[in-house]
Amino acid sequence: MAIHQFRHASYEFTLQSDTPTPLIVPNSSISLRACDTQEFNARMPTSGLFSCLDVYLDNIMANVPQLALALEKQGFVQAIKVMQTNEIPSAMRDIYNAQPTAHNNQTEPLFDTSVVDSNATLLLDFLKSNCSTDNSTYLLQRKSGSKDITLIDATSLSANRQRRWTHWLGMMSARFAKRIGAQACLPNSTPSLNKLFRQRQRNLFQNSLELLNDLKDMDGGGHETIIADVYSNLADTYLLASSNEAANIDCLENAQRHLDAAERVLFSVLTKSERKEASDDSSDSDSDDYIKELNVGEIIVQMKKETQSPPRKGKIFTSPKSNSNSNSNEIEVEVLSTQLHAIYTKLIDITLTLTTLHLKTYASSSVMICLRKAANSLKAQISLTTFNPRLDMQNLLKQVSRVWELSGELARSYAADDAWIATGHTSCDDVISLLLDIEKICSSFSFSKKMSFSDKGILNKLAVRQQLEICEDEFITLSKLRIHHPELGADPRVNAKKSKKGRKTIQGRGRDSDYEQNVKLSSQLDAFFSKQPLRLRDQRKVLAAAVLCFEKANSLSDEEELVKKCGDASNEIGVILLSAIPQLVGVMPLVLKAAEFWFLRGVGKFDKCEKSAARNIALIRCNLAQCHKYRKNFVDASETLRLAHVALGQRADDEVMWDRVSNEIAATFLTYGVRVRQELLAEIVNGAKSYSNSYKTKETIIVDNITKAIEIYTGLGNAKQISSGHYQLALFYSKVWGLQRETMAVEFLNKAFEAFGQAYGFFRKTKGEENTFVILSLDLANLYVSVGKYSDLIASYKCVLDSRQAFAAEAWKRGSIPWRETMIVLGTTITELLGNILMKLLRIDKGDERVKAAYKEYLVHKMKMKGAAEEEEGVFNLLESLAKAHAM
Repeated sequence: MAIHQFRHASYEFTLQSDTPTPLIVPNSSISLRACDTQEFNARMPTSGLFSCLDVYLDNIMANVPQLALALEKQGFVQAIKVMQTNEIPSAMRDIYNAQPTAHNNQTEPLFDTSVVDSNATLLLDFLKSNCSTDNSTYLLQRKSGSKDITLIDATSLSANRQRRWTHWLGMMSARFAKRIGAQACLPNSTPSLNKLFRQRQRNLFQNSLELLNDLKDMDGGGHETIIADVYSNLADTYLLASSNEAANIDCLENAQRHLDAAERVLFSVLTKSERKEASDDSSDSDSDDYIKELNVGEIIVQMKKETQSPPRKGKIFTSPKSNSNSNSNEIEVEVLSTQLHAIYTKLIDITLTLTTLHLKTYASSSVMICLRKAANSLKAQISLTTFNPRLDMQNLLKQVSRVWELSGELARSYAADDAWIATGHTSCDDVISLLLDIEKICSSFSFSKKMSFSDKGILNKLAVRQQLEICEDEFITLSKLRIHHPELGADPRVNAKKSKKGRKTIQGRGRDSDYEQNVKLSSQLDAFFSKQPLRLRDQRKVLAAAVLCFEKANSLSDEEELVKKCGDASNEIGVILLSAIPQLVGVMPLVLKAAEFWFLRGVGKFDKCEKSAARNIALIRCNLAQCHKYRKNFVDASETLRLAHVALGQRADDEVMWDRVSNEIAATFLTYGVRVRQELLAEIVNGAKSYSNSYKTKETIIVDNITKAIEIYTGLGNAKQISSGHYQLALFYSKVWGLQRETMAVEFLNKAFEAFGQAYGFFRKTKGEENTFVILSLDLANLYVSVGKYSDLIASYKCVLDSRQAFAAEAWKRGSIPWRETMIVLGTTITELLGNILMKLLRIDKGDERVKAAYKEYLVHKMKMKGAAEEEEGVFNLLESLAKAHAM
């Protein structure tokens, strides 16, 4: 089918044609027709003439210049004749060798094209003059054998309340509207033409509805199925894709309104038919002659109620007289339920699409209305299976899954975006109330085991209270992180447990050795979370609910995206818990366990997605590693990060994420080495500074881990962290070299100087690292001083003077207030160290005039700086003066 713009005289038409026009020559079209020569000759001169006229008009209206006529005989193509469109009347006469009539000879055409054009113009002029009423339907009629044409105004006839014409016009309006809809779907239809088609189509459907409703008032029958079909088709005219979301919402709401009307019409009829069927069954049951077996109690399914009665098994035999009526009712109910099922399917899809659009604009009330409506429609649709068990439920499962998915998206979006509060004026209680309503609706139906949610209630999962009672007020305080924690168990103050007989018992203190401690931790946890901001508590609450919603959706659909959403929400809960760790003291292990649970849950979800979720798995494993670090379990942290690399596969697959994990691994090794170094030094101090062989293991751990970190940072090209690693290694060697035996002491000392040298260059020339450079200079100078030789003291003196650039005015102006405060303290420390170095040099060689002069200037500057420690350039001037006048 194709749409053509046709012009005749002063008239322009938009026509639909099914004329096949294969392209033979570039920029030239030709139509193709097949005709049986024997049949055509047999129908001449009447029907054959009309066939020729039909071919000619098709080519004219489709603006096709040529015709290829395939001549058939007994089903086989004998020849193909190509002719110009204006030659069709003559060529077809020649081809079929028609016998001349009394008025024409063989050479004359079958008809005169000019006469056809003239008659068409006259007819169009007549129609233009008489068909002048908008949105009216006219019938053009010519009786057989007559040359007269009659124009009938069908709309006016229907206004006279004649049932025949009202019914005819209503049906024709609907039929024409459907044809227009088919034209609008054709590929060569333009947007402006589509808009015109849609408007005309809607007018025709509205006219059809008005006429059919008028017919009902005239006792002409309800025609409910036809009316519902018209409403459904009218809704289809609003299902348009547009870049304007506001326009999309408006169109979808109009479509939803019409489908609601269709649902009401069909539902009322179905209810009546069901009651009639039930009453017929009841009357038949009074006759004992035809009943062999009948269960007590009839099954009456009430749609849109909270519960449905399960059908009773039984065998009912009806009398032969009522058999036809019963079968008729059953067929009617089955047809109505099938049509209503299609209406509900479309209505739910539109409602869920509207929900998606409203989610983008934070229209909270609209989102909640749509989700509740979708859930109620699903409930009604599922109840249709009572009338017609053969209805397709596969799509229904997807729709239920989609309702839960959108519910989870609302909860997750509320947790992540404050605009739901500022713009949508929504509270956490509103979101949870919506989810509870949806669950209540969904739990009221259960047409298969897979659809039963009654044992998976949101509150049952989020609340554990004495005797397992559900209390909305405690919804969040118990989600504080005993939610979904089999390893944490129930609230230790309850610790409910089922006995073998199914009765709930409470474990006594004597049977739970950790009872007192668990109660204490739980009380502390309650106290801590109750002091947190309400927004933070609400975030955990709705995210936990979002996880459950996504799990319900995933139980009905195997879509990978649902699994990812569930994993993401689990990870977000763990991150919120992890962020609270620094503020915790006594209950940190419990919260860490809770955070770890959610992270592992997320990993378990993403593991099902294979490579498509590699980045997600790596991110969650980084979070899990952080949990291990809080426990100071760096070995497990590094192993967890190694698994993150395993999940990513190769660096080429995701370079950014690979490098991020590598940075985390290196930071873990570095932190582990520093922690062990601190422990070792503390043990040495407490052990009277004796360096025993028992410390060798820790020494190996320190060196190995810091070296591994440096290697990883080198591969990543992270110069700052490479220098930091060398600095930490230098600190280790500088602290323990003096406790080693002579040979090892020299080796450790050399390694310390080497490590300091590799870190020194980076921090010396990097802007913004002045405070680190000064601290490093102090450590290096102290190392030289600890050696004690004259040359080492000179090196220490030069090292102190070299730090003067860190105190220059340029760096001072660039630094923040905390930075300046730190530098003032460091300035005091470095000047004191400078004085000590000069004193040590004088003790070794009292006759060194350079040292004397330097020390004298040092004292003069020290007196000037006294009481003016915050002078910006005081330290710089001292060190600069010494460097210029007394370099050694």
